[in-house]
Amino acid sequence: MRRLLIILTMLFPLIGWTQSLNPMQPSFDQMMGVNITYKAPLGRLGVAGTIREFHVWSWNQPQPDVEDWNPQDHIDFGKFYANLTALGHLTVPVIQMTPSWMLRPLMNDQSVPIDPDALKATPEGFKTQSYFIKRFAEVYGNSGIQYIENWNEPDKDWSGPLATFKPDELAAMCSADYNRLQQLKGDLSNQRPDGFKLVMGGLAYPSIPYLNDMVEWSRQNRSGGVVPFDVINLHHYSNIAAEHKSPIKGISPEEDHLREKMNRFVQFRNEQMPSKQIWVSEFGYDTWVGSTQGIPVIAGQSIEETQGQWIVRSFLELSAAGIDRAILFALSDAGDPKVRYNTSGLLKDSAGVIAPKRSWYYVSALRNVMQGMYFRGDIKTDDPDLRIYHFSDASKQNDLYALWYATSRGKKGSFTFNIKGQSIVRVVSLANGFPMGELTDHPVAENGVTLNISERPVFMVSASASFTQKQIKRMILTPDMIEGPDEARAMIDEQNQGDPFMGNFIEHKSASGWTNNVTYPINAFISFHGRIPLKGIYLKDTYNVGKVKIYYWDETGTWKQIIEDPMSRFFVWNPYFFKTPLTTDRLKVILDGKTKTETSCLGEIMVYTEE
Repeated sequence: MRRLLIILTMLFPLIGWTQSLNPMQPSFDQMMGVNITYKAPLGRLGVAGTIREFHVWSWNQPQPDVEDWNPQDHIDFGKFYANLTALGHLTVPVIQMTPSWMLRPLMNDQSVPIDPDALKATPEGFKTQSYFIKRFAEVYGNSGIQYIENWNEPDKDWSGPLATFKPDELAAMCSADYNRLQQLKGDLSNQRPDGFKLVMGGLAYPSIPYLNDMVEWSRQNRSGGVVPFDVINLHHYSNIAAEHKSPIKGISPEEDHLREKMNRFVQFRNEQMPSKQIWVSEFGYDTWVGSTQGIPVIAGQSIEETQGQWIVRSFLELSAAGIDRAILFALSDAGDPKVRYNTSGLLKDSAGVIAPKRSWYYVSALRNVMQGMYFRGDIKTDDPDLRIYHFSDASKQNDLYALWYATSRGKKGSFTFNIKGQSIVRVVSLANGFPMGELTDHPVAENGVTLNISERPVFMVSASASFTQKQIKRMILTPDMIEGPDEARAMIDEQNQGDPFMGNFIEHKSASGWTNNVTYPINAFISFHGRIPLKGIYLKDTYNVGKVKIYYWDETGTWKQIIEDPMSRFFVWNPYFFKTPLTTDRLKVILDGKTKTETSCLGEIMVYTEE
C-alpha cells in the first residue's frame, strides 16, 4: 500500500478537526473489542482484538477459604485465557457479583462487596475483594492476562442502594485493588515487567462529575494524588432517552452525537488523567424490534442490516472521538429474546447451531480492512449528511478513507474523488457472507473516481493495498491418515459433523470414540502426508476419565509433547492453540492405560492450520 494522493481543492477549506495520535492508543483493529462469556466459539472472535469476559467471582472462590481455579462446572480458565492469547487477543476478565458467603441482610449479588463492619469509602473495607483480585492475577498471569476489570457497572442504581457505588466508594475499592496489583510487579517480573493493569468498573452512567469526584478522592487520600486505576471505563448505548432512564428506542451513533459525547470524556482525560487509557466497554443494538434498545424500521432494509451498519459506524465514531478501546455488546444473543440486550449479539442460535448475523460479517470485514490503521481526521463536504474519515498507518505512508451517509432513512448517492498519480484505487465493501469484505478495483478517470455511497460505510484505499490475513482452517482428517489400531479411526469419525472452532458442531452423544480398555498405554499416529503449520487442536471429551497425550514430530526429527489432557469433563471440546504454528507432518496420540478408576477415551480430534 502506498500514499493515496487525493486532490480535494473544493474541500480543503472544510477539513474537519483531527484527532492527535495518542501514543497509548492501539491501532483500529486492536481497538475493536467484543463482550463474551467463556462459552464463546473461539473462531468467531476474529471480529475483535480486545475480549471482555464476564467472570463471576464465586466460580473461583465458592467459599471464603476455598479457591477453585479450574471449576468443574465451567471450564479450565487458565487454558481458556491461554488460547485467547495464542489467537492474538487481549483478554480483560471483568470480575462481578458478590459471592453469597459475603452477603448480609438487605444485600444481593450486585451489592458493594464491602467487608463486615467496614467503612465503604476506605480501601481497608475491600480487603477480601482486593485479595481475590490479586490471587486472580497471580493464577492467570501465566495465561496472558494483562488487564483486570474490578466490577461491572458499579453505579447501577436499579439493583438497589446497596449496589450503587458512590464515587468515593469506587475510588476506595480501586485503590485497594490497585495497591494489591502493584505488589505483583516484582514477584511476577518475568511474566509482566510492568505489572498488571486495573480497569475501573465500567460506568453505566458516563459522568464527568463522577470521574472528577474520584480524582478528588485520590488527591486527598493517596500519596501524590495518584488515581488508582489504569483505564477509565464507560458504557453507552445510543438511545432517544438518557442513559438507562426509561429507554425508548435505539438511534444511530450520529443522531446520538456519539463522537462528540465521548470526545468530551477524552478531553477530560487529557486534562485530568493524561496517563490513563479511556475505553467504552459496552455499546450496541438489539435486533428484537420490540426492545427499548432496538432499531427502528427503515424502509427497504432489514433490522439486521441496520444493526450491522450502526455498529460499524459506532466503531468509526468512537475511533474519531479518541477512545482507546471500543468493546461491543455482545458476541452472541443469549436468554429470552424479549429482554433488552439479549439480541444485541453478532451471532444467533439457529436450530441449536450458532449462526452469524449480517453484523458479524460487517464487523469482521471492518477489522480486516482496518489492520494497523489510526484515525487522522475528517473531511467536510457541502453535504452535511456525508461522513468522510481519513485513516492511515503509524508511518502515515498508507491511507484509507471511510465514507457513508450519517442518516437513517436509506439515503444513497455518489461522491467523486479527484485522484492523481495512480490509475486504479481499491474499494472494500461490507457484504453479507463475506468476512473479509468484497474487494473491487476502480479505474481512475480524468475527473477522478466516483463511488456509490449509502448508509453502509465503504472504504477506499490505494491500488496496492492487500487485505489477505492469515486464516485458521480446519484440516479434515481421513482414515488413510491413521496408523495404529483399527479402533483408533473412531477418533476421526465425526469430521463431517461441523466445526467446534466456529461453534457449529452438531453434537451426538451416542457417537463412538477411541477407548483404551487395556492396562498399558496405546498409541496411534496421524500422518498429514506433508508438512503443515499446525495452529491448534480440539479434543472431544466424552465418557470416562483418563489422560490423553499428544506429541508432534518437530523439524529436528524429535517427538515433542504438546498436550496432556485428563479428559475429566463430560461431552465438551477442549481446545489447544499455539501462538506460533508448529511445523510438522504427523502427530502421535497416546491413551493412558485402564485402571480401577480411569479408562482413557478420546471422542474426536480436530486439527487446525494457519494459512
